[in-house]
Amino acid sequence: MELFENISSLDFLHFSFKSINYQTQLAEAQVKTKQLCGCSAHLKSFGAHKVVYVKFNFQFMGGSLGCAEGEKIHRCVDYCIQHKLPLIIDAQSGGVRMQEGVLALMQMSSTVTSLDQFKKHQMPSISIFRDPCFGGTSASFMYQTDIQIGIKGARMGFAGPQVIQNTIFDGDQNKFDSSVPAGFQTIDRQAEQGFCDLVVTEEELDSKLELLLSILANKFTPSSHDNNDSQKQLQKEEFSYKECRGPLHTSPSTYVDQLVLKKLDFQSDGAIQVSLGNIESGNALIINSVHNSSSALSGLGTPIGYRQVAKFVRLASRLNITIISIVDTAGALPSPEAEDKSQAQAISDCLAAFSQSKALIISIITGEGGSGGALALAGGNVVACLQKSFYNVISPEGGVSILQHSAYSAGEKDKMKSDFSVNCEILANAQKCYSYDIHQLGIVDALIPTDNVYSELKKYIIHQQNVYSKFSGEELVSKRQARFRNLSKFAEIQDIKAEFVSAMNHISVPSQKAKKVQPAIDSETTKLVQFIAEKTINNTKKLSTKEIIIPQFTQQVEPQYPTPKQVLLSKGPKAVQEFIKNSKHVYITDTSFRDAHQSLAATRHRKLELVTAAHVLEKSGMPYQNLFSAECWGGATFDTALRFLQEDPWARLKKMSSAIPNTLTQMLLRGANAVGYTRYPDNVIKNFIIEAAKNGMDVFRVFDAFNDLDQMALCVDTVLNDTQKLVEVCICFTGELMSENETVYTLNYFKNLASNIYKRWPNAHFICIKDMAGLVTPQMAEPLITAIQEATENQIPIHFHTHDTSGGQIATCMAMARAGVKIIDCASASMSGLTSQPCMQTFLKFMDQLSPELEKNLQTYDSYWLQVRQLYAQTFETDISTVRAPCADIYTSQIPGGQISNLHQQCIQMGLGDRFDELKRMYATVNQLFGNVIKVTPSSKVVGDLALFMLQNNYTYEQVTDQIQMRGVNFPESTRDFLQGGIGVPHVGFNQKLVKAVFQLTDEELNNRKLSQAVAQPIDLQQLQIQVQKQRPYGNSVLDSLSAALYPKVFSDFVALEAKNSRLVPQLPAAVFMNGMTIGQSIKINTNQTLKLMRIKNPEINGDRPLVFELDGQMMNIVVKRKIEVKKEIKMATSNPGDHASLVLGVIETTAAQKNEIVKKGQLLLKISSAKLEVKVTAKKDGIVKDILKEGDKVVPGALVAQIE
Repeated sequence: MELFENISSLDFLHFSFKSINYQTQLAEAQVKTKQLCGCSAHLKSFGAHKVVYVKFNFQFMGGSLGCAEGEKIHRCVDYCIQHKLPLIIDAQSGGVRMQEGVLALMQMSSTVTSLDQFKKHQMPSISIFRDPCFGGTSASFMYQTDIQIGIKGARMGFAGPQVIQNTIFDGDQNKFDSSVPAGFQTIDRQAEQGFCDLVVTEEELDSKLELLLSILANKFTPSSHDNNDSQKQLQKEEFSYKECRGPLHTSPSTYVDQLVLKKLDFQSDGAIQVSLGNIESGNALIINSVHNSSSALSGLGTPIGYRQVAKFVRLASRLNITIISIVDTAGALPSPEAEDKSQAQAISDCLAAFSQSKALIISIITGEGGSGGALALAGGNVVACLQKSFYNVISPEGGVSILQHSAYSAGEKDKMKSDFSVNCEILANAQKCYSYDIHQLGIVDALIPTDNVYSELKKYIIHQQNVYSKFSGEELVSKRQARFRNLSKFAEIQDIKAEFVSAMNHISVPSQKAKKVQPAIDSETTKLVQFIAEKTINNTKKLSTKEIIIPQFTQQVEPQYPTPKQVLLSKGPKAVQEFIKNSKHVYITDTSFRDAHQSLAATRHRKLELVTAAHVLEKSGMPYQNLFSAECWGGATFDTALRFLQEDPWARLKKMSSAIPNTLTQMLLRGANAVGYTRYPDNVIKNFIIEAAKNGMDVFRVFDAFNDLDQMALCVDTVLNDTQKLVEVCICFTGELMSENETVYTLNYFKNLASNIYKRWPNAHFICIKDMAGLVTPQMAEPLITAIQEATENQIPIHFHTHDTSGGQIATCMAMARAGVKIIDCASASMSGLTSQPCMQTFLKFMDQLSPELEKNLQTYDSYWLQVRQLYAQTFETDISTVRAPCADIYTSQIPGGQISNLHQQCIQMGLGDRFDELKRMYATVNQLFGNVIKVTPSSKVVGDLALFMLQNNYTYEQVTDQIQMRGVNFPESTRDFLQGGIGVPHVGFNQKLVKAVFQLTDEELNNRKLSQAVAQPIDLQQLQIQVQKQRPYGNSVLDSLSAALYPKVFSDFVALEAKNSRLVPQLPAAVFMNGMTIGQSIKINTNQTLKLMRIKNPEINGDRPLVFELDGQMMNIVVKRKIEVKKEIKMATSNPGDHASLVLGVIETTAAQKNEIVKKGQLLLKISSAKLEVKVTAKKDGIVKDILKEGDKVVPGALVAQIE
C-alpha cells in the first residue's frame, strides 16, 4: 500500500535559469516516474514483518531532496510511531534540490529532527545507500538511522568527486587520481572506516532485511529451564597464562557459534565482531573478540571496532536487547593509525555506552582479558570468566619489560634476557591475575568450568537473563554502576603526618652516584648535526646510502723511478719535458678526479671521496709506471665546490696534493677567464696562478675559447716566469679536418696555430690538443700530429685530450699515440666512456703497457670508482645525464662532453627536460648562427644559453636574425657579452645580422660600433683580503680574496652557508651530505667522534620534526622546522606597451629599479637568472615604474616582471 502519494513537489520560486525551467522539469519527471515527488512510501512486508519503506527515485531529478520529499519523511516517521513499525529509507540521490533554494536545504535539519524523535520509541530504523548517494541526502537523515546498509559498489559521500577535483586540485584529474585513497567514496571503503554497518549485493538485500527484522522482533522470553549448577564453587587450578592463548585455545567465535541459533554479522574491524542474533531465550546483541590468525596483533581492537560496539550497545539499550560480550583479547591495538584515530576516545566512549545502557549486559572472559581494551568490552551487569582464563592491567610480557631494568644491574643483561619467560610467570602470579584470584577479589562474579563448557555457558546466560528480567532499565544501569564503583581497594589514613614519618623511617634510600657532567657540545658540531637533520627530513634527491669500501691491493708493482713529479721536484719543469719527450711509452693523465665527473655527474663529486680515491691511486702502483698526472682542479670544479658542495676549492687542492705526493696535479685554466665565465683583471689571474702553484698545483693547462694566444699570454707567461711548474698551451679542436668542405679549421689552420705557439713560447713545456666534443677521428691523427711536430720542430711534446661521446675515441687515442703523442687523457674504467674520456685500463691493455700486477691493481683501483659512481648515479645520472649510449649525432651537434650533463640539468630546470633532443639540434643551429665557433668554456656556454633561450621561446634561425621581429626582446646576457667581444673575438668574426637584431642597431651604428675588449681594471687584493678576513676569520685571507675576486656573490653565499651549517660540512660522506642519515646509522665527525641517529620522532602539531642523535654517548635533541612555502600568484604580461615579460623560466636575481621610479628607455630594470642563464630586462620606453617584481620572485615565460606607465 502506498502512503502519502498525494504529496507533490512545487515550483514555489518560479525558478528559471536560461533555458532551464523548474516547472517544466517537474512535469517531465512526474510523467517519467509516475510520482509527484522524488520519493515514494509504501507499507512493505519482509516475511512476517511489516515496515514503512521510503524509496528515492533517481529518475526523478536525480532523487534530490526537496520540500515534498522532506514532508513525506516526516509523515512516514509519524506513521511508524503511531503504528509501531520499523522505518527503512532507501536512497539513490545527488543531494539537495537547488531549484527549491534554501527551503530545500532546510529539509536536512528537519528530517534529522524527525529521526531523533523516532529514536525515543522502541522501533528500529534502517537506511540503504545506493549508487550514487551524495550531498544533503547522505549528510542528513541517511546517517541518523540505527543501521546503515550499503549496496556493494555504491558511491557515496558529501562533496562529489568533480567538486573536490576542481576545488582542491585545480581541476587536474591526474592530481586527483594520485591523491585520493583506493576505493575513495565507495560504500566498501566507508564500511572499512566504520561508517557503514553492512554491505550487501542487490540480490542479498531482501533476505538480509528479513533476517534482521526477524531477529529484532524476537524479544526475550524467560526460560523455564533455568539451572543454576554453574554457580557451584570451583577449586583453584594451577595453569600458565600462556595456556589461555595460541591456536589450540578455543576462539570466541566458536563459543558464539554454539550459543547463537541464527545471526547477522555486521562489518568488522577484524578484531571485534558485532552481530544481532537469536539465542534460546530471544534476541541478543553479540559482541566477541576475533582471532583470525596466530599473529600477536590478532584480536587487538581498533577505534573503528570500539566505536561500532558503542553504537550498537546504545541501539540495544533503546530496543531493550540483551547484550552478550565474549572477550578474549590482549588489549587494544597499539598502532600509530589507531592513536591517530584516537583510540583513547573510542575506548572511553565504549565504556560510557556500557555504563549507560538500559539493557542487561552479560560479559564473559574466555581466555585473556588484557588491559583497557578488554575492559571496554566487558562492562557487564555480571562478569564471568572461564576456569582457565586471566584478566590483567597489562600483559605479563609488557609488565616485565618495564620493571626488569630496575631489578637487574647493567652487567646482567644476558641473565635478564634468559630470565624473561620465568619472570613473566612470576609477575602474573604476583599480580593475581588468574581466574581464581580475580574471583576472590570480586572482579568477576562467577567461574565457568571448562568441562562441558558450551552447555555451562548457555545455562549461565539463561540464568542471568531470568534473574535480571525483573529489573527496569534504570535499575540495570544503577546496579551496573554500583558494581564497578565497589571494585576498589585502598587505605584511609587518619593521622597523615605521623603515618608518613613512620613509614619513611623504615625506608632505606640507596645512595646515588653523582652523575657525570657531560661536556658542552661546541657550536660548529651543533650546527653540523642540525644540517644533517634538515637533510634527513627535507631532502628529495636521494643518493645511494651504501657505505663505500676502500679496496685493498694484493699485488706488488715493481716501481719505475723517477716519476714525473719526482723529476719536477728534483730537476725542474724543463727536465720533465725532456723526460717525457725521451720516454719510450705513452703516459696517462687520469681525469677521474675532474673532467670525468664533470662530464658524467655535473661536477658534483666531493672532496672526501676524491681525496680517498687519490690515496687509493697512490697505493695502486700506477704513479710509478705510466701516470703523468691526475687532473683534479680548475674548470668547473672551482665554482661548483662553492655553489653546490659547501667546500673551499683551495682546501681540495691542498688535500689532493698531499694525497698523491709522487704524482703531478693538473688543472684547467681558461686563459683570461681563469676558472670563471668572464674576463678578470690581470693581477687577479697572476696571483691566482702563483697561489695555486704554492698550494700544490703542478701542471697548468691553459686554453682560450677562440685559440687567441693574446688571451692566454698572461697565464702562460706567469707559469713560465713566476713558478717552477709546468704549462700546457692548448689548441682547441673543432671542425672536420679531413673534409674537402672544411674551409676554416683546416690542417693549415692548426699548423699555423702551433707555429705561432712555438714562436711565442719556445720554452713551453707541452702542447695539448683539446678535443672537447670528441671530433678527432683516427684518420686525422697522423696528419694533425705531423703538422704540429713540423711547426714546433718536434721540440714540444704533445698531450691529447678528448671525450668518448661517439664511442670510438679509444681508436683515436691509439692512433694519436702511434703518431707521436706522448700523453693521453683517460679515466678509470668506471668513470670513463660516453661524455667522459676513454677507458684508461683498456687503452693501456691495447698499447701493451700493463704488467699482470699493474693490471690487477688497476682493476682494484677501479672498484673504488665504481662505488663512487654508483653513489651519485641514482641522482645525477638519472635526473641529469641523458647519454646512455654512444651518440652518433655528436658530429652534428658538436656539444663538448663536459657540457652535456650540465646542459641537460639547465634544460630540466627551465622546464624543457623532455625536449633535450630538440635542444641538441638547436645547439647546432646556434653554432651555425655564430659562424661555427670553437666550443669550449666559456664560448660553449654562450652557445648553450642561446639554444636554451631559443627553444624556450620557439625562435628559429630566421627569427633571431630579423631585427623587426626581435624588437623589444631581451637576449641572454652571455649572448650580448659575446657579441660585444666580452670573451674575445672568434677569428670568423660576428654574424652582423644577429648583431643588428640583438642590439637593434642601424647600419651606421653597426659600422661604427666598438667592441668592449678593454682590459678589466685591477682589483685591490690587499683591501679585499681585509674584507674577507672579517667575513671568514678562520680562513686563509690570501686565498679567500682570490675566490671573492673570481666569484663575489658565490663566495659570499658560501661563507653564509658555512656560518649557518658549520665549517665541518666537508667532512661528511657524500650520501650524508645529500641525504642526511638513516635511523641507526653512525658516522665519524671531528676526526674521532661518533655521531648516530637514534630516532626520528613524529611531527609536532605545527609540522616541526624532532630528531634524537647520540654523539659519543651524549644525546642531542634537534628540531627541524617545517618548511612553509608561500605560493605567490604569477601574473602574465598583456599586449600593453608598458608590460615587460620574462622570456624564460627562472627567478629574479636582482632589481635595478624601484616602484614609482622614473626610468628612461633602455635603462636596466631587473635581471632574471635561469639555470646559469642570465637575462637583463630593460625599459622599453620612458616612464614611471608602476610595478616590478622583487628579488627571489619566480617567473615563467610570459610572466609580467615590470610595468611602466
